[in-house]
Amino acid sequence: MIYEAKNKFTVWIFCAFLLAITAIGWYGLWFINTKTIHMEDGSVMGNDFKLIASAVMGAAVLSWTFSLVTVIRQLISGCAFTISEEGVCNTYCAVSFLAFIFVIPIKRIPYSAIKELREEGSALVATLDKKQIEVFPAVRFLVPREYNFMYGQTKSKVPEIRSELSKYTKG
Repeated sequence: MIYEAKNKFTVWIFCAFLLAITAIGWYGLWFINTKTIHMEDGSVMGNDFKLIASAVMGAAVLSWTFSLVTVIRQLISGCAFTISEEGVCNTYCAVSFLAFIFVIPIKRIPYSAIKELREEGSALVATLDKKQIEVFPAVRFLVPREYNFMYGQTKSKVPEIRSELSKYTKG
């Protein structure tokens, strides 16, 4: 292992937030499916609307649950990413779309997948060739084209990470 970026307190806050919304989501699913819900006019909510609401809420809650498992796995490993001879390993990226949250575990970003390395503010950002990233194929389309290496880091680590990556990349 050449470089290991430790998780910061913000990752724990994100995990607590994700745990809270996941618990609320599962409670909401239970509530919709087990309680009689009255509408504003006093009528009882129909089963067809309950089914649609359960399906939509269930999809969001499943995305939150799988993401929570990924974040917990990352917290247990104790590092945001590692830089080794093979590439950037043991990392993940988070993507949100409407109410869905997807935290995608990335096994490895080979150096050949890094097309450009630049600084944006206090963040080190890499533009990636998504086809070369080692990730579960079904979720590859969710991986963004840009990866932020400053996840869980401080501004003072940018030069260290950049110099380590520059040894293996063109940028």
